[in-house]
Amino acid sequence: MDAMDAAPPEWGQHVDVFTSPDRNTPEADRARALGAIAALLDAGSVTFLDLLRGMESCLVTTDDARRARGVLLLAEAVAGYGARAGGPRASLPAPAAELLAQFFASKLEDFAVIRAALMGCTSLLNARASADENEPVVTHATATTMADRLFEAVHVPSLAQADRQRSYETLVALIRHPAASSPAGPPLGSCSPAEQIESLVAACDGEKDPRNVLLVCELWKHLSLIHI
Repeated sequence: MDAMDAAPPEWGQHVDVFTSPDRNTPEADRARALGAIAALLDAGSVTFLDLLRGMESCLVTTDDARRARGVLLLAEAVAGYGARAGGPRASLPAPAAELLAQFFASKLEDFAVIRAALMGCTSLLNARASADENEPVVTHATATTMADRLFEAVHVPSLAQADRQRSYETLVALIRHPAASSPAGPPLGSCSPAEQIESLVAACDGEKDPRNVLLVCELWKHLSLIHI
């Protein structure tokens, strides 16, 4: 059978339920669909590459709502990966982490999906190798590329409150990256330390929402890690 004519995977029905743009779809149904996919990922029956390939149609669709839910599905899957009850949390495989980091960073320029893309970036940056809580699954180099994309594609002050909050959470995850204490400093982009600080200040400019101000304070607390 030609690959183009191959039948969709059985788990595709779960993707369809979760990404449905129909607002009448019960949240309980979406939760069950996400749980089913998460279980397949945890069991190794499906890989993140399989998921990306199987979800291609909903990740490139012109339907903003469905596309946003597609990115959200991946972000939620990353956030909950390996959280098996009663056992140690499994580590996200390095190749999957690299692939997903590239994917979520590329989606930061898509305004319709930015909240889910930021959630995915933050989840990846906060993920740790199961054997060593100080070993990130996203390397310093990859995190630096993610930061470059964030500062280039996202004008944080112009976003809605919830999206600004997601942006600050990503910035906090970047500045608290385990490699931040290395001579290279935190992975806040490929520009000079002085320009990194300027980018952070610009991202936080005018923030007044109390929930977001707490995150901005968290950022400033770690500012000394930037080697000027």
